[in-house]
Amino acid sequence: MPAIRSASRGWWREYFYDHPKLASKDPIAFVGTGSSAKAKVYCKQCFNAHIAAAQLQDNTDVQLGRIVTAREWRDIETQLWSTRDDNRDAAQGWLRAATTTLLNHLRHCEHQSDVVRTRARDDPPAQSPRRRRRQASPPSPTPPLTLDYDEPDLSGLPVAGSSTGPGTLQHQNFFASTLYPPSTPRFASPVSSIAPSDSLSRASSMGSHTRSFSVGNLSSRKVLTRRIIPKLVQELQEEAKAAAKGKNATLEADGWTGENHHHLIAFMIAVEGKVSIKLLIGLVLMQPTQLHTVKIHDASTERKTTENLLRVLEEVVQNVEAEWGAKVIAIVTDASGESRKAWRLHQQDLNPLERLEP
Repeated sequence: MPAIRSASRGWWREYFYDHPKLASKDPIAFVGTGSSAKAKVYCKQCFNAHIAAAQLQDNTDVQLGRIVTAREWRDIETQLWSTRDDNRDAAQGWLRAATTTLLNHLRHCEHQSDVVRTRARDDPPAQSPRRRRRQASPPSPTPPLTLDYDEPDLSGLPVAGSSTGPGTLQHQNFFASTLYPPSTPRFASPVSSIAPSDSLSRASSMGSHTRSFSVGNLSSRKVLTRRIIPKLVQELQEEAKAAAKGKNATLEADGWTGENHHHLIAFMIAVEGKVSIKLLIGLVLMQPTQLHTVKIHDASTERKTTENLLRVLEEVVQNVEAEWGAKVIAIVTDASGESRKAWRLHQQDLNPLERLEP
């Protein structure tokens, strides 16, 4: 059993209780074995809140006659520490005492104060490598955001109420606001597709839509996230479901861990594409297989086990066949350990599972 290195503990460990049997190095107090073993800890604020909630529930059950007596504090404590021993997917329970896990919990814990959440968010181990490099490097001047496009000759356009000469900015604003008013979906849709990391290059390639940028007010974050983007996503999903309906599909699953320490699993389906061959001066044109995203599953708080992977896979397969109207004939994943075990133990219960070597 690994030694308890209390001297190397960070400030964040002060906000977590150690497992009651950690001092005696009981195996029940650790997650994993060997050099990768980590102690089980419990957020102090969450633990106290869960104890209080359990006591309140017991008192209510006693008054309603559901139970005879309420549980003792020690009994509730024992149950809380064993919750995730019995069910690793439980919403509450102990955490693995890894630095990134604990800092990530403090950043989002509703029972912690704003001061603690901010400190956890700003702590170097909790920051992404990109953010640390950005903070360490000296600031560089940022060029002004300008959009390069060819402005048409507007000298012949009459402008009502205009006292300026031809080719002035007032003529340009009149042209832009008349052609693509900023309040129309034709303007808002391409704007919502610009990612923060490539806004300049994407905006420069948007063609005539960029003519509205000089005169229109860009949609607010609230409008983009609550109205425009959800509407676009809904339209894309409807188009994808219509394209996949009645076809055979291959379900693809791929997981990755982002710089924010969130582990996501993307589930996509590839539906059979129509191959069309046209002889145009000896040129053969083919329509590729269509790929659609079905679900993005956040597995940050789950163990990477075969059981969890199969559970989510089965849910996605049912969703594809029920809501998308496509028949899943194969499942493709990476060559991770849980996928190999899924193939070995559960190949009789699922469609053929193909493992692609990374």
